Amino acid sequence: MTIEFHAAAETPAPGEIRPLRDGLFWLRLPLPFALDHVNVWLLDDGDGWTVIDAGVADRRCRAIWDETLQGFLKDRPVRRIIATHFHPYQHTTIGSHKDLTAASLDDVKAFFRQYYVPANAILTIVGDFDEDEAELLVAQYFGAMPAGKRAPTPTAEIPVLAAPKHLTSTDDVKLPRVYLAWHSPALYSADDAALDVLSSILTDGKTSRLYQPLVYDKKVAKDVSAFQASRHLGSLYVVVATGA
Repeated sequence: MTIEFHAAAETPAPGEIRPLRDGLFWLRLPLPFALDHVNVWLLDDGDGWTVIDAGVADRRCRAIWDETLQGFLKDRPVRRIIATHFHPYQHTTIGSHKDLTAASLDDVKAFFRQYYVPANAILTIVGDFDEDEAELLVAQYFGAMPAGKRAPTPTAEIPVLAAPKHLTSTDDVKLPRVYLAWHSPALYSADDAALDVLSSILTDGKTSRLYQPLVYDKKVAKDVSAFQASRHLGSLYVVVATGA
């Protein structure tokens, strides 16, 4: 899909919304860091809005969002928010400028020999094609390339906290909520599935181990849930309860 952007002549001022094309708008938010701004994209999503990125929870960002939600976005709800900044995958795969300038030519060659080889790649062919012909073409264009060695799979130890960490955040909400989180085994490791089973025991159904005592018996929570957030290198086990 190709999108033709009607680029704004100038960068928008903080809090100003500029149209880029039909249904796509550019909002610039100030940040209290060396990188002093973040670009936010507002997508017209039919019956609502999709917002890509949101800035940080400081006074200036909050003020701009209050004005935007009560003005430009007031007629339809925000249906979803997609956060890319501060996400671990937001880091560019080529590395930062500091990484690149610190690397020697030998470092770069070694990196390519280890990672940029067919053993680390997957060739996908999709569409209406003849399988025999496709195999011949693959052999013709890729067959002479040496496979190389598959790069080792990264491993990570489960972090161990010296002491519990507590974080309290306040906002204009009707009910309090508590999150309990623990570092847990990685995806497909020995105890990953066991924690999924534990989640079912704790909070699946109204008679589960946590739901019944907290919601029905003591009436201290409106809801409670538990889940294993599985990731390849390390996971989190989370219990969430909303106060009554």
